[in-house]
Amino acid sequence: MLLILAHRHDIAARELAARWNGDVILLTPADLHTERLLLTVSQRGRARAELRSRPSVTAVLSRLGGVGPADLDHVDPQDLAYAATELDAFLRAWLLAWPGPVVNRPTATCLNGPGWRPEQWSLAAAAAGLSVRPAHRLVATAGTSRSRLAPDRAVAACAEPNGDPARVTVVGDRCFGPVPGDLGRRLCALARMAGCTLIEAIVDACGTVLHAGAWPDVSAPDVADALLPFLDGAS
Repeated sequence: MLLILAHRHDIAARELAARWNGDVILLTPADLHTERLLLTVSQRGRARAELRSRPSVTAVLSRLGGVGPADLDHVDPQDLAYAATELDAFLRAWLLAWPGPVVNRPTATCLNGPGWRPEQWSLAAAAAGLSVRPAHRLVATAGTSRSRLAPDRAVAACAEPNGDPARVTVVGDRCFGPVPGDLGRRLCALARMAGCTLIEAIVDACGTVLHAGAWPDVSAPDVADALLPFLDGAS
């Protein structure tokens, strides 16, 4: 059985669970207080994670960026911030120690992959040989109101005809979306650099990456079918 960890409003995760039917269970952070998650650390510092209440679970799909107070409406409001911080930290350690497949494994900053900012994704994409759109961020210094900050210059749009951006999903070494093979291979390389099995990118008609992240639409049939072998441990 497979476990999907997701926020309560993650429609794609719920559609994926419905598609996989009886082979999956979906749990939100608010559900976890009724489960028996166990994290054991040996004297040698080796950690092992178990889900005692669901012993048939063999793999985990993480759709949680982190756990915040809004995820735990069953907790006393006075304890919300503390409880969310504790659960977030516990889940990060638990997922890192899980002995089976985890997509995507957490990092120190996110429960799903690296938790990179747009600038970090752009930097990694460029390192993978991809063309990227320049990232611009305006920061108001002390005493400077936002209204006094001049708007940045617009980035030139792709001049290709019929240049609607394409949404592309990478699952391991497979790329799903209307992009040429070389571009798909570079996007797969980006996923490896991010330490992710699963990422998405939005690419314009010139092959420029406009956006990249670890939150694709997992409910798409071809993506769901490609993802299943990774969680089954076959890839």
